[in-house]
Amino acid sequence: MEHLAELEHDRDALLERYAGAVPEDLDALTSEERHQLYKILRLTVVSNADRSLDIAGALGGQFCSSEMASR
Repeated sequence: MEHLAELEHDRDALLERYAGAVPEDLDALTSEERHQLYKILRLTVVSNADRSLDIAGALGGQFCSSEMASR
């Protein structure tokens, strides 16, 4: 149970850190660092045939989903 609490704390700390990051900071991540961040956030992006994107992931302890039209 203590291990789970530590993992949740680490997740929350990581989310807080990246939530305050500016785009330049995120752009500076290596592809492996970016991949690890996406895994932690459970981020998924699906490109649809109509060129829209379905984006889903865990943000702030909630699971969010959004559809974005391509520009």
